[in-house]
Amino acid sequence: MIPKIIAINKIFTTLNSNIVSLIRPDIETKKIKAIVKTNPEIDLYTSDKRHPSKAGTYLSACMIFASIFQSSPVGNNFIFDLDKEVAMNLQKNAWNTYKKYYKK
Repeated sequence: MIPKIIAINKIFTTLNSNIVSLIRPDIETKKIKAIVKTNPEIDLYTSDKRHPSKAGTYLSACMIFASIFQSSPVGNNFIFDLDKEVAMNLQKNAWNTYKKYYKK
């Protein structure tokens, strides 16, 4: 039983490493700071300023989508009950960040 658990743990560790290298939290952090500076009307954090708001969560989802599928989130119809213009702005920012980081 223990060898199976070790093997499963190894698989999850490898998958996690691969996913983290695709998503790159450091570029997401830079993008969040840039959006906060250039679009102060889009609140990416809840009132505690530590946890993501709905818009912040949506931006992260767009970044993850772009990173995993290597495809643009721009035009995605699911906007998470955000204002359509806000969602489009976040989609575009996520895609531009992805392209800039991966030089695509």
